[in-house]
Amino acid sequence: PEILTDCPLPDGYQGALYHIVFLKAVKGKKEYSWSVSPRTPAPTLGANEFNRFPDGLKLSKAGAISGTPDVPGKFFFRLTVTDANGLSVEKDCSITIIPAPSIPDTEFPTCWTANKSIDQFCLTAKDGKPGYTWTIVGQSLPKDLVIDKNTGCITGVCKQGGNFSVIVKVTDKNGVVAQKAFSFRVYDELKITSDCPLVLSTN
Repeated sequence: PEILTDCPLPDGYQGALYHIVFLKAVKGKKEYSWSVSPRTPAPTLGANEFNRFPDGLKLSKAGAISGTPDVPGKFFFRLTVTDANGLSVEKDCSITIIPAPSIPDTEFPTCWTANKSIDQFCLTAKDGKPGYTWTIVGQSLPKDLVIDKNTGCITGVCKQGGNFSVIVKVTDKNGVVAQKAFSFRVYDELKITSDCPLVLSTN
């Protein structure tokens, strides 16, 4: 038999259902039986590289790869197909699993109730599958501040002073979710409270 499937195989995403791949073989005597094993000898591995089939994925004897990857990284392995006569052939292959989305640390801009508007401030997401949707969960943003669900940009007018904590949620195109808590302060407008005219002290 001969393995026709090209390698590397399509990328997967941590926490998202892997698009089913059907391995292909020709020649030999049908029916084929597929299996997977670590490469021998093992390749030289770097950071986030593994000599095994991706965690959370499975290969059926019929050659279907399916499942939901649990761990990100690049995975090296060896495919084996055996035909009905017991003849086998091997092929080294790999799959890259992209990490689930995350929201990097960032600081909200300083906002004063005297300002006409907050400086445009855009949250960002890392990894996952682009096509993000942004929302605020739990406690809402202060009145007159809003988040754009498509861009993650927060805009509006700072009218309400105080300390605020919000949880930002981003959902990638695969439906995988990341959340992050942020705390920030809206400062009240500076006011002079002394009476005029001033009274001089005689002490």
